[in-house]
Amino acid sequence: MLFSRRHLLKKVAVGTGFALGGLEFQASPVPSNSYNGPAVKAHQSVDPSEPPSGPNPVFEKPAPITLAELAQRKMPGVWVAEVSDYAPAHYQGDLKLSPPHADHNAKKALIVVWANKSHRLVFSHEASYDPWIELPNGAALCNQFFEGNNGWAELFNENGRKERNSFVDIVQSGPHRVWVRWNYLCVNKDDDSHPALRGTEDYIAYPNGLVWRRLTYESLMPDKPEGYSWQPIDFFSAVPTGTI
Repeated sequence: MLFSRRHLLKKVAVGTGFALGGLEFQASPVPSNSYNGPAVKAHQSVDPSEPPSGPNPVFEKPAPITLAELAQRKMPGVWVAEVSDYAPAHYQGDLKLSPPHADHNAKKALIVVWANKSHRLVFSHEASYDPWIELPNGAALCNQFFEGNNGWAELFNENGRKERNSFVDIVQSGPHRVWVRWNYLCVNKDDDSHPALRGTEDYIAYPNGLVWRRLTYESLMPDKPEGYSWQPIDFFSAVPTGTI
């Protein structure tokens, strides 16, 4: 029996509650004996004052800005931006190959800024993205997140600072909440072809200055002792020249 495909689709669409022209959804009637609770609204408005519970809705990565552009931004709450010209402790010299600097862009960093606070949370590529709280004069404090055995787990070495072994992503950029995820691989200082461990750290920052951290480790060599660590326990600081 011959029939029109368009006619069939039209009948199917109408039968399931869709109008082909406006694509308006009509909820199917619920049998009276199947649900006795309150009526469910088909459309519910989203309160713009509520912080989002998931990632940013647009996954297009913004281009990095300069520190000068970051300083000019006046935004409420808390936010994060990638910059292209950051140096630890306000260092003004060139980051040359002694000691070896991070590949790609040694001055790349993600900086979390609060509208009503003077300190910042910095994820610096030159420091393998190990985050620190930075004061206005450039002094900063961070935790020593990793110290392993047999030449492993020092992400501050040249291999550890490679973008492929340590990288950060902005999950939420503010203003209600900032969420930065840091992933890194535990690699040998001489050969990074066989990582021993994967670490994932989430940093959640709120407008009131509170930052909490979630850390998970996964062994990539479960049958070997390489890469195991007793860190993070110690604290380290960056001090600008002439401040002591």
